[in-house]
Amino acid sequence: KSDNATLIFSGNPVKFPYPEKDGLFEVYAPLTETTFKFQPDWKPLTDMTIDLDFVNAGLWMNAPTAKLGKVNGRNIEAIIADYAKHQLTVDADVDGDGIDVRDYMNGSPLKSSVGAALEQVEVKGNVSGRLQLDIPLDGKNAIAKGDITLKDNSLHIKPIDSTMENVSGTFS
Repeated sequence: KSDNATLIFSGNPVKFPYPEKDGLFEVYAPLTETTFKFQPDWKPLTDMTIDLDFVNAGLWMNAPTAKLGKVNGRNIEAIIADYAKHQLTVDADVDGDGIDVRDYMNGSPLKSSVGAALEQVEVKGNVSGRLQLDIPLDGKNAIAKGDITLKDNSLHIKPIDSTMENVSGTFS
């Protein structure tokens, strides 16, 4: 839902998307009560307020909060700087219960990488972190990076059946 979208158009339409900066096409749309499903095999972001800013050949998206399953997302920034380059970058802060983070990752295309790691190392308690995704829009593999911060968590390492309590620290 958007109550206040704006459109700015200036320049010769033949020259769109204005690589020489001799025109401007911009659609700014602040959306509320939004659900966003990026791919069919990825759980949607829900309960999101997001600002979409289409400028010439790119798209900038900013969402202060969203839900990723039961996980909280904050300070979410997604950018397609140039449609011709077929690249989406996403940066977001996340926090939630370790089991909920694992479940969200297992319902995504990151199941075989991040999800698989979280199946072997079970984290109980609240975790927080920063997620960075580099997603090619031409079918190539995405790159996921990030940091997870633990504070007084329980960590069960399944392959060696060992549990550590009161674990604190950051890992990437």
